[in-house]
Formats: sequence, C-alpha cells, structure tokens
Amino acid sequence: MSGSGPESRSGGWGGGGDASDCDFEIASTTLRSTVGDVVEKLNDGDVLPIEVDEDVPAVLVKRGQAIVGSIIERVPKFVACFKAGFRYEAEVLNVDGASVTVRTRQRH
Repeated sequence: MSGSGPESRSGGWGGGGDASDCDFEIASTTLRSTVGDVVEKLNDGDVLPIEVDEDVPAVLVKRGQAIVGSIIERVPKFVACFKAGFRYEAEVLNVDGASVTVRTRQRH
C-alpha cells in the first residue's frame, strides 16, 4: 500500500534508481514476508533499522540481527541512496497479528 504525500505518486517499485533526493519517507507501508516470532516482539513506536541487500535487491527491516520483513516500495531508490551512504529507519505504526505497518525516514 502506498503512503500519502510525495511517495504516493510513485508507488510500487517506481521512483527511479538514482541517488538524488535521498531525504524521502514513506508515510505508511505494510511489511511483506514478515517473520512471526520476530513480529511478536514488536511494539507500536519501535524504531528499527532498514538495511539493503544489494544482491537480491531487497529492502529489509530488522530487529537486532533478525529480519522483521521487507519493504517493496521504492526499492531502486533505497538501493541507490544506500550505495550513496544514506541510511534509513522504520517506525512501527501498528502490529496486528503478522501484519506490521511502518513509516520510513532517513536516519540522521
């Protein structure tokens, strides 16, 4: 699902793969391929690091060394900006069973 604001115009995998305008956020997105035993430990308001696996490519939200789930929006943008040295985090907005909704932003 796409968030509101500037990111909602691009949605999905869009948004290009260059490192311009890397100070972006996704207002609200639901993580995909969540891991149940990790999700059970989450609370609303938790702030988790986002990592990029350039081999896949995949945008992963982690809790410690464990993968919580993946973000499928703006993957090329995350990869390009990550390569350029930008880092991001995800704030947990809601946990409902295995469903986790987060807001992403640049880590300062």
